[in-house]
Amino acid sequence: MAATEKICEFSGEYPAWKMYGYKRNSIQVMPKYRKLFKHQDHVLVISKSELKIDYGWATESIDKWTLDKDDGSLYYTTVKSDVMITCHGSKWRGPGYYAWSRRQQFESQLLTKKRRVVQEYMYDLYVPGLPGEVKGHYINWSMDLTTVKRKLKRMLGVEKLNIVEVDCRYTSEYGSVYCDSSKLREIAEKEYSQLAVNKITQLSQEMGLYE
Repeated sequence: MAATEKICEFSGEYPAWKMYGYKRNSIQVMPKYRKLFKHQDHVLVISKSELKIDYGWATESIDKWTLDKDDGSLYYTTVKSDVMITCHGSKWRGPGYYAWSRRQQFESQLLTKKRRVVQEYMYDLYVPGLPGEVKGHYINWSMDLTTVKRKLKRMLGVEKLNIVEVDCRYTSEYGSVYCDSSKLREIAEKEYSQLAVNKITQLSQEMGLYE
């Protein structure tokens, strides 16, 4: 069975590894079908997802974080580190995991190795007029929202996207942060319905049907 991340969500075709380039900062749809999205009614729902380490050539999830109830500082842990850690007066070299008492300290250590912490986003471009293989929910992830918005504007042929920013994050029992895609879909459908109602109301007012 073909990996779902390499299948065109509109047609169901399988362009294999080429899909990784097609969907980067866009949606998982082959270029030849994107012209169909021109001027389609839509809503774009965006939520923060994971924090990641950017190595330049690849990214890695920050596996875990917990809130220190004593001083409110945020702890980050990652499986890749090679320095002795000092935290609350204690020093240790743990089995692959290292804690950082503050994000600033964590980022400064990464920068010395030409790495940085980046925010990943999950987004749902909901286009019910083009259900494809995903019922109109074209979901993807990106760390570059500026490029995402630029590409989607061009694809949809609009000057302004119908954007709704939400927070669908949740923390697993192990402390990892994820984004709830089902909640993202639910919000997208609700917001699209409201946009449709607003559009009908505006048209009615312009036609003088009611004040």
